[in-house]
Amino acid sequence: MAALKRGEEALAIAKAAGSAIAEALAERAIGRVLAASPPPRCDEADAHLAKGVSLMEGIGAKFELARTSLAQGRARIARGDYSGAVEPIQRALALSSECGLKREAAAARGLLAEIGAR
Repeated sequence: MAALKRGEEALAIAKAAGSAIAEALAERAIGRVLAASPPPRCDEADAHLAKGVSLMEGIGAKFELARTSLAQGRARIARGDYSGAVEPIQRALALSSECGLKREAAAARGLLAEIGAR
């Protein structure tokens, strides 16, 4: 899978450069690819997305934290973990609203409605 290989290459470069934001973005990219792969590799995807969330929290990257939290919620929905999806989607909604990310906020509201949560 070319996208996964590129994500792993980006992660290696980010770590070598010591760039936390680049590492966090690479973790998100890898997580999204794994969640979308046939068949989905949900546990691996969630681990990469959780690492991205942790890195973004550590550096205060609110915009990207909102986007990564949204990706984490989507990945959990894809594996049928609706209750586990609520917290990252609610975090995505709060951060998106705070940062003025209208598209991401709308997506988060839609996902919460889809799984019957608020």
